[in-house]
Amino acid sequence: MIHVDERSALLVTDLVKSLCGVELGVTKGYLIESRLAPLLEQFSIQDYEALCSRARNVAEHALRAEIIDRITTHETLFFRDKSCFDALQHKILPELFDAKTAAASRHLRIWSAACSTGQEPYSIAMIISELLRSTSTLWNIEIVATDVSDPAVRAASLGMYKNHELARCSIPTLIERYTEPEGDGRKVRHEIRSMCRFQTLDLQRDFSLLGSFDLILCRNVLIYFDQTLRTDILRRIAARLNPTGRFLVGATENLLDSQTIFRREDHCGASVYRLAGS
Repeated sequence: MIHVDERSALLVTDLVKSLCGVELGVTKGYLIESRLAPLLEQFSIQDYEALCSRARNVAEHALRAEIIDRITTHETLFFRDKSCFDALQHKILPELFDAKTAAASRHLRIWSAACSTGQEPYSIAMIISELLRSTSTLWNIEIVATDVSDPAVRAASLGMYKNHELARCSIPTLIERYTEPEGDGRKVRHEIRSMCRFQTLDLQRDFSLLGSFDLILCRNVLIYFDQTLRTDILRRIAARLNPTGRFLVGATENLLDSQTIFRREDHCGASVYRLAGS
């Protein structure tokens, strides 16, 4: 394995931050070698300095996509952090459905802003199917799911998961109900996949064209950005949230430094955010 020296580590750190906003932090040497070393052989590149130089070439989209995919974390599972989904099922979604019904609207828009390989948006769709049951055909449910990684988005769109990927699910009855056996795994059923639309999106870039949402989830991703970028992303997310909307971040994250933007409520053991002043 080619080892990364201090100069090369700084070059790769700058490259990664420009590509996806991720701060590699104090373990950057280990991360670079463990995740990016295979790319040197795959793309016939001599060293990490040459990797950075080549990746900055506008024609090297495939290389940049590989770097982003290998650096970003895809650790996820269905119904990850059960308190979040308890809050969705017992508080957030019922209130949103009631508010929409009172306003004579049956259109609900949700954004899963770091969807990885799709477990989060599909989990939300399953919860919604449970709540609506016989009235589901009366509603227009749109779950926009985005991630910075092209391969992750492609995998999410397929909705196919190995059995070992489903083993740690905290609500196995819903997996059984809303997926079907296929090969050595299970595939998400069509009625669940039809609620979700997947696309590649870098949160550093403008996302205003996505429109406005009643519910936004951006869980376990903001921690990888520096404070300036994090605050910028939060302000732009707030601009995409409807006045009565809800916003969820990861269980170990908080928005204490964004109290002028969001206010916190606690439901079912989860922190739920609304726009300040709403």
